[in-house]
Amino acid sequence: MSQNLANSKLAKIIRSLTPQESKTLDMKLQTASTENQRHLNLFRYIKEKTSIPDPHITKEEVFSYIFVSEPFSSQRLRDVMSQLSKQIRALLVVIILGEHSIDEDLALMSYYIERALPSEVQKIHKKISRLLDLMKRKDLQWYEWQLRLSELADKAFLSQGKRGLDENLKRKAFLIDVCYLGKRLKSSCELINRMDIVGEAYDLTTEHLFQEILNANVEQFSEIPTIRVYKAIFLMLLHSEDVQYFITLQKTLSEDIHYFLDKEARSIYKYAQNYCIKKINQGHKAFTPLLMEIYKQLLSSRLILIDGRLSPNDYKNIVTVGLRNEEHEWVEKFIHQYKTYLPDTDQANSFNYNLASFYYETQRYDQALDLLNTVDFVDVYYQVSTRFIIAKTYYETAEFYSLEYFIIAFRLFLSRNKEISKTNKKANLNFLILLSRLAKLKEKKDFMSSDKLGSKLAKLQTLLDSDRSISNKHWISKQLVLIRQE
Repeated sequence: MSQNLANSKLAKIIRSLTPQESKTLDMKLQTASTENQRHLNLFRYIKEKTSIPDPHITKEEVFSYIFVSEPFSSQRLRDVMSQLSKQIRALLVVIILGEHSIDEDLALMSYYIERALPSEVQKIHKKISRLLDLMKRKDLQWYEWQLRLSELADKAFLSQGKRGLDENLKRKAFLIDVCYLGKRLKSSCELINRMDIVGEAYDLTTEHLFQEILNANVEQFSEIPTIRVYKAIFLMLLHSEDVQYFITLQKTLSEDIHYFLDKEARSIYKYAQNYCIKKINQGHKAFTPLLMEIYKQLLSSRLILIDGRLSPNDYKNIVTVGLRNEEHEWVEKFIHQYKTYLPDTDQANSFNYNLASFYYETQRYDQALDLLNTVDFVDVYYQVSTRFIIAKTYYETAEFYSLEYFIIAFRLFLSRNKEISKTNKKANLNFLILLSRLAKLKEKKDFMSSDKLGSKLAKLQTLLDSDRSISNKHWISKQLVLIRQE
């Protein structure tokens, strides 16, 4: 069986490119030479063929496309693929570093110091300082550049045979602390966050000791945006039960988020989003409008858009939170307004799913089911969400027989799926347990005494109020209230 080139390193690199990176590479590959024309053709061919789910590309069809009528040669194909991979890697470095790189100037400054060219050192030092001062960003990378500049300035000072206390030495010592604390904070935030996602225990003694170090140096680093932001995230994660730390993070983000590049700013906001989602899943309804406010900030600042596109997951999350916050008019407008921002390959599915979600929440159940029958997702979390709406629709329309069998199938899907994290899987399975009991209670409540009904409702409420993570906790709570009122 012929090797599937869709799984090659080259294909994986090309698939990973953003639309803007892909466009830039295409333009740079457009040169006059025959060999580069083959590279361009190969790039475009693999890009097109791997844009569909589960692509399959044979060596023979690729060779015939780029060499046309020439006899097949596996070696020639490997050579062209290897050359294209090298070109892409080299061009990506240029794209990532930009047309002008601080790193290049720092390397040049180091060269001038080694060659004892003090006037050139002075010029390049002023140039780098000016460039850094003009930058809006004040992230960890910016401080690492400042540290490298201070190290080189101190080296230049010593190379001139001078002695004494150089100001660059003091600044270097301070910047070493800034960079260390910045890296340590980012690492700690990621550690605690991942631990929470995968549901694994971790000894946080070291993190609490690190907090003491931060508290002891609070004034010294109070003007450093990257430390302020990641310290706020760190404390919120470390003391997740104390809401005050989340409020502090909100204030810090409003003051400092503009110091970060878009990609990092999105990941910073993600910590706040995940905190709200966790609280909501624990039954704290007050965090729903807070999460909605975060999404509106991301939309108004356009931070949520990547290369001008809105991810299907963000689109769905915004709709879900907006509906839960009962902003029906705003949500309907959003669904239609942001449809064109979705990737072309996901647009129809995502739009239909979210419109179905809107129809469900506004009690247009038949329209919701009709739309859900048109969606076909590869993304596992969209598959789970689709099943949630169908299950809830069966419940709302009293289709208890269909619901019973649907829950069995849903539970089997969750238990077999390896893409869903342990935390999410547990929350979803807990929801199905409660939904099953809730459906049986609703179906038979008219045949129960008020005491027996009250007892069963109390047991369900106890399960709901426990510390266990439960998906759609707000919805279950709402259904319990409705049964009590009937």
